[in-house]
Amino acid sequence: MKHIVEYKLHHPHTPYFIEDGGYFVVNNKLIGVTKDDSICYVPAAPELVHLTNQDLIDRVVAMDMFDSETEQALTVQEKTDMANAWLSAKGFI
Repeated sequence: MKHIVEYKLHHPHTPYFIEDGGYFVVNNKLIGVTKDDSICYVPAAPELVHLTNQDLIDRVVAMDMFDSETEQALTVQEKTDMANAWLSAKGFI
């Protein structure tokens, strides 16, 4: 099973257990999707923080994000929509 996780880079490489990562960076911590843990060892906490869909949405909503064209801050709804689109694209909803 794949999981949504918060992780840090390993000198500066993506950890071997991250299949798709580099999203929603906060304080040098990134969001990614792990490889299937039935095939690949995926470390447990505290090295790796597993997130629920709601945890991801809350993280994105808390971030300061701006529209690249207008430079205006994104609304809570825009950030929620962005998080839900990411979750959908990654197969979590």
